[in-house]
Amino acid sequence: MQINNVTEKEEGTYKCYRKSIDNSTIHESLTFAALILQVPPTIRIIKNVTNKILRCEPDGIPQNYRYHRWQHLSEYGQLIRLLPNKQTILMDQNSAISSTNNFKLSGMYVCSAENGVADIHGSTIQTGKVSVLLQDKPRFVAVTENIQYGLVGTQIDISVRIYCYPELISSNILTSEFCCYNKTEYQLVSDYNITVSSFGQTVRMKGYKISLEGFTLTDKDFTTYIFWIQNEIGEATFSVKLMLRVGGIVICSIVSNTYCYLKRNTRVNVMLETYPAEHYDEIGTINYNNVVFETPTDVPQENDRIHRVDSGSDLLLRIDTESSEESVMQRLADFSQCGDGYEHPYHSINPESIEMHPYCSIGSNMYKNTIIFPTTVGTKKTLDSTIAMKTSKTPWLIIHTKMQ
Repeated sequence: MQINNVTEKEEGTYKCYRKSIDNSTIHESLTFAALILQVPPTIRIIKNVTNKILRCEPDGIPQNYRYHRWQHLSEYGQLIRLLPNKQTILMDQNSAISSTNNFKLSGMYVCSAENGVADIHGSTIQTGKVSVLLQDKPRFVAVTENIQYGLVGTQIDISVRIYCYPELISSNILTSEFCCYNKTEYQLVSDYNITVSSFGQTVRMKGYKISLEGFTLTDKDFTTYIFWIQNEIGEATFSVKLMLRVGGIVICSIVSNTYCYLKRNTRVNVMLETYPAEHYDEIGTINYNNVVFETPTDVPQENDRIHRVDSGSDLLLRIDTESSEESVMQRLADFSQCGDGYEHPYHSINPESIEMHPYCSIGSNMYKNTIIFPTTVGTKKTLDSTIAMKTSKTPWLIIHTKMQ
């Protein structure tokens, strides 16, 4: 016997009677069979929103059920928390949850139970779920910024995000000087997926966005804007201070500092590249009390003369001649302003025969010393090229005598 589409009506004990005749002998037999119906449970959830109670009601055969932990999910299926494995639970397991935070209890609740009977897919665990939306006063979500920015001459664009169930009845944006942006085209209300913190989880929920946009900012528009919202449970307000964006000022400051830095470097480079003939450095006063004069050694008469003056500071004084004897005489004339009595400027100086004129007094405080680089170094002889190259890099020292 085959029974299709078995229901509870077919459940019971079945008797099978068998009779056969063999050689005029009658054989009879009786067999009993029990049909026991097993049905995996279907689950429905009864909710008591007022008391925030949920009850799981499975229906299957046999009616011996084992319950698994409840799941609290967001509207988008994200797991928020797990609740005890009982038939009946309280949604606000945490006593710290007050009626002002009903929005955290909203979402999808899932009950799971089993009676040991597998369904057609082979699963013994069956589930049921219910959507819960608890009424609460409107609230501004935590990610809303109470300081927002704009630029003069650009379009205003400030906004807030809210959760509200039941739906909004009224909303408005106002300032100290203007009462009712809700009566203008600049205030907009639109559906928006918000993000809230619920039981330690960041949860996405359905909400609203209220924005103020569309008019050009002037100086007087940088002020505080009050967002006011209301539903049948209550109302809430939120302040947004519109500040002038300082990014442009920072960029201008960076550009200005960069320009000044480059200009300063350019000026330094120009100073460093000044032609040697126009570069003067003051080297201070030379102490002539310890001056020792030496006779030039191994310098050919036909070449330029090099006079070296050694002092306590190891200062070298080199005088390189020009290509003509006349220019040499002109440059050495500055050394004889006091009238030293020598007939030829090329004569070597004997330190033992130095004699001071009675009308000329030499003191360390009577000299002003200046290093001067030559404009050009000329020479008629190829043999002097090495000396000329060195001379172009070596300063001349001219001592000006101050008469008393």
